[in-house]
Amino acid sequence: MSPSSALMARASPPSKPPAICPATTSTTTWFRIAFAENAQFAASVERETALLFQIVNMRDEAEARRLAREARDLMRARQARWYADADAYLVAAEDTWLTLEGSGQWVAYQWIVHPAGGDADSDVTLANFARRGRWWSQREGIALAFAVDRLAGFDWKRHAFGDGEMTLVEMLDAALAAPAR
Repeated sequence: MSPSSALMARASPPSKPPAICPATTSTTTWFRIAFAENAQFAASVERETALLFQIVNMRDEAEARRLAREARDLMRARQARWYADADAYLVAAEDTWLTLEGSGQWVAYQWIVHPAGGDADSDVTLANFARRGRWWSQREGIALAFAVDRLAGFDWKRHAFGDGEMTLVEMLDAALAAPAR
């Protein structure tokens, strides 16, 4: 099974659009609708993303881990509120989507800043590329990838780009469960 197939198999296919979306909306656009039309959902995502981005340049390991835990607590609370009952499968779908978006955005960022690639300044690229994704899932996904890259003591890229055994969210949880490095 390919890495993307392994990740996609985690979320069971919906029988109807999620409750947070208008009935005429396909499930393939629910991420955009949920963010654009739900101020409470959007505010949580923005706060989660901001916390995860703060970890990028955080030198203090304990503070970086605290920020990551706060972001995960917010994610869990948001998912428990909006992805309940018949929509519970959306937790796995979101985790998978954030992994696909985040790992793709992370690779693009890496190419942009690499001397043999775009050779752009990393701070400028972070501000003008990573933090300005078109969709919330791109921004939160890359923020998750940066947080995992910063906190994980294991080869997270093997899971994101190889075996697909773990989502970025699961990798962040594993990094937080491990003793501080």
